[in-house]
Amino acid sequence: MRISVIITCYNRSWCIARAIDSAFVFLSGLGGGQIVVVDDASSDGSIDTINKALLRHASNKLIKVSKVFLSVNGGVCKAKNAGARAAEETWITFLDSDDELVPSDTKMFSQIVRSNSDLPLIFFRCIAPGEKINSDTTVERINFSLFVRFGTKGETLPVLRREVFLEFPYNEFINGYEGLSYLAICFEHKQIGLCDLTLRIYHTAHEGRLSSPAMMLNRAESIFKGHWVVLRTYFKSMDIISIVWMVLRLMKALLLAIVNRIFRIYKSLWG
Repeated sequence: MRISVIITCYNRSWCIARAIDSAFVFLSGLGGGQIVVVDDASSDGSIDTINKALLRHASNKLIKVSKVFLSVNGGVCKAKNAGARAAEETWITFLDSDDELVPSDTKMFSQIVRSNSDLPLIFFRCIAPGEKINSDTTVERINFSLFVRFGTKGETLPVLRREVFLEFPYNEFINGYEGLSYLAICFEHKQIGLCDLTLRIYHTAHEGRLSSPAMMLNRAESIFKGHWVVLRTYFKSMDIISIVWMVLRLMKALLLAIVNRIFRIYKSLWG
């Protein structure tokens, strides 16, 4: 199979090379593919780091490299959408600049995708550094109601058909709420997949990660907006359990957004 690995970066000169290196190893195991690196107007020298990392792999002719350097910072969703437009392979995946791909299971990964090629989207498991790699190849097929209620039950790596994603790109006005795209794909295509095979290592030992507690608090307002869009868009198609579940998540995000707003006002007044 052929896949484009899209790596987005904003002021991550300290880790972007690791992500790029892992993508080269992963795609080499698949026999080739494409790496798309998108820099979202970094100001910390990330572009120099990107160019140096890519230069180290210049002799690898099996893997095509595309660079997208944005002149204005537009946020992670806009950067990922730009990467998807630059991708050329049938399948795409998005790798955060502070993470890395697991290279050991590329053959199983390829077999899973080929065996479930009717699915537009398959999520694969992620682990923290030092955790055991899971080699389970079972794919659970999830319908819209189950996806609304339970999501992916943890950190995952999305692998999507490029043509499908371009129909349902990330919402660039609600930054960091990629779930809107996944819900739209699941609703339109009826089913998506969830596989326990480990494909990504995610690093959490820094506060700049979007899923860190501090960033989750800062993103509470965006999460609230995302939950509200889900309810407004799919209310008539959701069962009562899904509606109640989404309302509870909405209220939780609202509470966190209020707490974050109060904290910011307090900090601005009293330092």
